[in-house]
Amino acid sequence: MMSDTMHDSIEELTRRNFLRFGSMTAVALSLPAMQAETPHATMMDVPFTAAVPKIGIIGTGGRGTSLLENLLAADIQVLALCDVVREKAEHAQAMVTKAGQKSPELYTNGDHAFEALVARDDLNLVIIATPWNWHVEMAVAAMKHGKHAAVEVPAATSIEDCWKLVDTSEETRRHCIMLENCCYGYNETLILRMVHTRACSATCSTGKARICTTCARSSSPTRARACGAAISTPSATAISIPPTAWAQWPTIWESSAATDSTTSSP
Repeated sequence: MMSDTMHDSIEELTRRNFLRFGSMTAVALSLPAMQAETPHATMMDVPFTAAVPKIGIIGTGGRGTSLLENLLAADIQVLALCDVVREKAEHAQAMVTKAGQKSPELYTNGDHAFEALVARDDLNLVIIATPWNWHVEMAVAAMKHGKHAAVEVPAATSIEDCWKLVDTSEETRRHCIMLENCCYGYNETLILRMVHTRACSATCSTGKARICTTCARSSSPTRARACGAAISTPSATAISIPPTAWAQWPTIWESSAATDSTTSSP
């Protein structure tokens, strides 16, 4: 009976309370053992430390230079650029100097030139706009060298690599951000507005999942929380949109935008 009660109580704990609970129960352990078993705390809801952004960019092709334009328009300092094609890096370098900034240092000597960029001690954020297969390695390297990492989509292409980013972020206490803004695009906010005004119906189907062996062996509360959520929450949302709703959407958008004073995120 006591065991069942304790299990139910733990299930009701929030993540933050779970960590506090774990800390209290660890008092009886020796310090070395506690250091070995205590997982790194989550980075969720951890604010950035106020600082002047000092940026390094890995990947100066079409997407990289598009991001660079945005940074320069906001007068953000860009100190270093990296690309395996030197001409592309030089083009981006010219963009920076044209904007009135000091010429950034270039890193173009092979596939691993980015390692020298992330090792600089004058950067606090590295933006990664390279082919997908390099995203995880570059983001991990940036965080391990004390920089926040901002990665183009997709940040990772496997569950294992997703956890590698999470684990490194928690270990280094550096943020890892996926540069995804599509959720605030025209089509996405249109669907959101249609759901709010009942122009389309949304139904959830409950899915089942098992805790993967990797997470079961891990002491990370982030992994435990993710797998626990997979068991108890809906696994998918199916949105059914009647044909008539598409014909009505301009009226729906304008009328709801005029009457809704709150801002909602998809």
